[in-house]
Amino acid sequence: MNKIEHLKLIQEVIGRLSGYSNTIKSWTVSLITITITLGFSINSGNQVKVALILALIIAALFMMLDLYYYMLEKSFRNLFDKVRGFREEEIDFRMSFKDEDVKSDAKYHGLKVSPLIGFKSPSIILLYVPILIGGLLAIIFV
Repeated sequence: MNKIEHLKLIQEVIGRLSGYSNTIKSWTVSLITITITLGFSINSGNQVKVALILALIIAALFMMLDLYYYMLEKSFRNLFDKVRGFREEEIDFRMSFKDEDVKSDAKYHGLKVSPLIGFKSPSIILLYVPILIGGLLAIIFV
């Protein structure tokens, strides 16, 4: 019974993190669209470049935040897989990835992943890379 409850707790966190990632992507597209639209509505070459640079900064910041949430989600998925293999008496409801917590218990080693793992995710690559490349090209040619 403890095992099922622990898995439910972990799954709730994974669901929330996935929702945060979708929200970040929505905000990214909305803010970049607004920024570029405002830049072009002013119709001054200098203002357009400023808007494009601001849009690139927004995209980079939101990409870093999305990479962070993806790292946490992947780490919790690793925890879910690990807990799934535990026996009932091994369940301790641990939900932390802090180094000092992991050092105290060998069964939790290797669960935390690098934030760079997000660059393997199509949901991150297919959104942010074209935005960043397109933005750089637009700045160069405007």
